[in-house]
Amino acid sequence: MKNKTNFLLIGLLSLLVGSAFASPLLVSELDPDKIKPYLKPPSDSYTSNVTSEVLYANFSINPNSEQDRAIDLSYFVVLNITNNSDEPTNVTFVQFDAEVQDYTLPEENTGGYSKVEAWLMWTEKEAWVDSEHYNLTWVPNKEGFDYQGDPELEGEWIEGVKIHEGYVNYELVYTRMNMNGTWVDVTGRIVVARPIGWPHTKHVMDAVIISHIKSLTTETSFDDFGHDTPMIQRPPSGTPKAFNEVWAPHQSRLIAITAARPAPSKYFEPEKLEKLKTEKILFNTIIQTWVTVDNWTESVVSRESIQVFVDSTDDGYLYSVLPEDQQFTLDAFGVEVFIEPRNTD
Repeated sequence: MKNKTNFLLIGLLSLLVGSAFASPLLVSELDPDKIKPYLKPPSDSYTSNVTSEVLYANFSINPNSEQDRAIDLSYFVVLNITNNSDEPTNVTFVQFDAEVQDYTLPEENTGGYSKVEAWLMWTEKEAWVDSEHYNLTWVPNKEGFDYQGDPELEGEWIEGVKIHEGYVNYELVYTRMNMNGTWVDVTGRIVVARPIGWPHTKHVMDAVIISHIKSLTTETSFDDFGHDTPMIQRPPSGTPKAFNEVWAPHQSRLIAITAARPAPSKYFEPEKLEKLKTEKILFNTIIQTWVTVDNWTESVVSRESIQVFVDSTDDGYLYSVLPEDQQFTLDAFGVEVFIEPRNTD
């Protein structure tokens, strides 16, 4: 049995929102044999065993010859992602950010791209709505309810309650609870425990010159301005996936984060970019994985940061721990990276 916590960073399934409450039902009122018991997470300190290391980052920021208000931004980043656990791990997305220290953008330069949206669906053991106690719900076998039961059944009774919450710019937009197969708006009327790390809190950052979210399970990633960018070309539905996102126990794999495109020049003030020549840059990596412990499957996000100096080159800026006699090669999908001896002939 799996109980998934789904982080939906961008986008939202269309959900049916009811307007009336169902009468509270408690576990004691139904046949216990017909109720799936609530599974408590293994521990409150449940974390991922996946780590990441920046091996290489090569990026350039140059004026666009055809657009006055644009620059040409390109980058090639290689991350060494390691599964340190004794069990296979699904890595679902990888995010890489590069921040220039003391390079905070003026408010007028943030435009419409400063909007931060986040949604979370999870199962909690109990909740109080308008002082009524709930610890049992019917989960229908249909889209939008994260059904985990027998696919041949219409649904199942579970011990616990399903909650769906949304935030925009760190402000609560709604809280919904599944009332026996209908999502009901309970915003401001519910008392319920929330998972560790939720809701997200605002993180004050210096200017991000590179931010790339790369999905390893879908065809889309998101660039630093929220635009969809092509990622992996998948085969037709029903055929094997082109990229295997499962890391074996203690396996390390190299993943590429790369793009080349025009970007608004207002995000890249020349005098502030000069800081790259004398000051450290902050690299952040965020890895989302699915981890299973004692039949509990959890979406876990791990974050790592390092501060490094980059070298100024003829084309841009470079950070590398790769020996000079080695080079990178990409797989056919531009996702996984391999290290080979450099041809010096």
